[in-house]
Amino acid sequence: MRARSLFIAAAVLVTAAAFSKRVRTAIDRAVDGVPAWIRDLRTAPAAPSPDAPPPPASYHDPLPGMECLVNEHGIRLKAIAKRPGVQAFSTPGDASAAASPLEFFRPYFIFERGAASLRIGTTPKRDSELGWVRTDDVELWPTRVGARYRRQPGVRTPPLLVFQTKADLMRHLYADGGSVDPLARTSSHAPHSSSPWPIIELGRETIAGTVYELVRLAFLGQYRCAVAETGPDAYSPEQVAAFREGVSSLDIVFCVDNTQSTGPFIHSMRCAIEAMARGLHELPSRPAVRFGLVLYRDHVANLLFNGEDVVQVHALDSDLDRFLRLVRPLQAARVSSEEAEEAGYEGLEASLEKLAWRTDALAQRAIILVGDAAFHEPGSAKNRRRIGEEEIVRGALERRVTVFTIQVGPESDSSAQYRARSQPEVGPRARQFSALASRTGGESCMIEDSERLVEGIGRILGAQATTVAERTEVLNDLALGQSPEAIAADRLGMARVTEILEFLQRAGVEPSRFGGVPGPAFATGWAACEVAGVQIVDREVYIARPEIDLLLSSLHLLCSGAGSDFAQRAYGLGVAGRVHPLAAFLQEDVPGSFDIFLASRGIAVGRTSLLRLTAAEIRHMPEERRAALRERLSRTVIPGLLKARNDDSLWAMRGDVEFGWIAEDLLP
Repeated sequence: MRARSLFIAAAVLVTAAAFSKRVRTAIDRAVDGVPAWIRDLRTAPAAPSPDAPPPPASYHDPLPGMECLVNEHGIRLKAIAKRPGVQAFSTPGDASAAASPLEFFRPYFIFERGAASLRIGTTPKRDSELGWVRTDDVELWPTRVGARYRRQPGVRTPPLLVFQTKADLMRHLYADGGSVDPLARTSSHAPHSSSPWPIIELGRETIAGTVYELVRLAFLGQYRCAVAETGPDAYSPEQVAAFREGVSSLDIVFCVDNTQSTGPFIHSMRCAIEAMARGLHELPSRPAVRFGLVLYRDHVANLLFNGEDVVQVHALDSDLDRFLRLVRPLQAARVSSEEAEEAGYEGLEASLEKLAWRTDALAQRAIILVGDAAFHEPGSAKNRRRIGEEEIVRGALERRVTVFTIQVGPESDSSAQYRARSQPEVGPRARQFSALASRTGGESCMIEDSERLVEGIGRILGAQATTVAERTEVLNDLALGQSPEAIAADRLGMARVTEILEFLQRAGVEPSRFGGVPGPAFATGWAACEVAGVQIVDREVYIARPEIDLLLSSLHLLCSGAGSDFAQRAYGLGVAGRVHPLAAFLQEDVPGSFDIFLASRGIAVGRTSLLRLTAAEIRHMPEERRAALRERLSRTVIPGLLKARNDDSLWAMRGDVEFGWIAEDLLP
């Protein structure tokens, strides 16, 4: 009996990881200001073969923050949750030790492999670890590429057929479209996919003299079946009305550092809260918003609220004017807290436990933490109750509260070991704020300019309002009998609709009881990238914006380093030996070619990179060929990358870094 076919609907990938640009000073091996490799330009040894093997593992120097498992090509290893309801556990194999729920079809980074489980996190940083998941509950994603169905105006693209096994696909290709039924298909008439489908595996096969590129895709599909009739278990109008009320509810609590050092930011914070609170109330979707406020200080006698409390709690209130009357007179404390750390964990605990949050599982709940200093860790004399990250994260997950954190001002630790560090993001405040956000599903940002605080709070509140509006929209369409596929085609795309359906199911709302079709299902299958010489899919690369910045920097420097004799000497006198990573490649005796050099540092390059050149080859290259290389880089490659890098629609925040999909042919 043939299996029911699936429509390919879309693939969701909001992944990734956190990267930051790192600059180090290489040793300038120059005599009289001119690096040695320029003086020896005409006497350098012959170039090694561009097919030389990759450098040894000891040569690997990944980007900062790449703390997850990485393969020999610098690709971070990831896993995708295959079904709703997957849990991460604090102990491998212990189902009773549930730590965090995973989002359906979202990739997570792998830090450790066990016998039948994986230790995962939301970003490549250790501080984002969620716990252990069973290997059977996830699909490994060992590449960073995806496939998107090619749509060209005025050009008919054949349908993409996906087969359950590679053998089925091969039989189909050998039979030239024979009797093998595909598992899934999509065509120009199908809904657009909002993101590429992750490519789990790649391969090539030659059939009747034709070379086919084959890929195994992970995707979300919809079973082909008739729309279910409204049955006796369908939701009543009263139940639907209650669901609508639930999804339109939004509780926002501001947890704010109120110590003396926040004085420069208190005015901007007041302006941000007032502007965004009014903006939420004026939205067309009319969310039912309640605002709360919790202020925290520190355990210093003259600093306590009313002389006895380290926190001050103001209840959640739906009366906007009353809330604003509370916010407008806010002032920073006039007494110093004596040291850098504050009682922030107690402020967050009060935010979670002393406010009457909505208990409806459909409501959206968020804490916006604004502070300029780290918190006293458990064990400190000023944290005798031993409140720490674990307690706050557990409380937030239990109440389904998302924590967003805003770090205002530079890292202000007085500890010499942190003042001495060259990168402020390694300080305790950044670690604490980032971990609280990533582990509860929120985001963390750093704002040193007080005027940008309005923008930061606005972005968070705007995202919360959008989430409420989209959930309300999907719920209304389901109540009208529309299928998830139809809803996705009309507006939101299958990726977002799938996330909302999963949210509804976790809240106890079953989409099938509205009379629509079943929700999307996870599947993997094999497909050919082209048929009869016609390309069916385009490949895209999932990459971080900072990686693009670093790659662009390297390409600009390569253009200078591969210039004429005069340009090379000017380059050597100006920046060679002082800028990482390109100067290291051009000056040191580095094995392998430039694309291997970049890949070893986690910077993506194309499959057929034009950078497969060794340092010696660049030095000995005829001027005509060097000019052609510079021309292609400066007029084609760099402008294409810049356009993608500056297109905000391609990028989305994951933790504190933006990730997005760009066409693979943009990479050099």
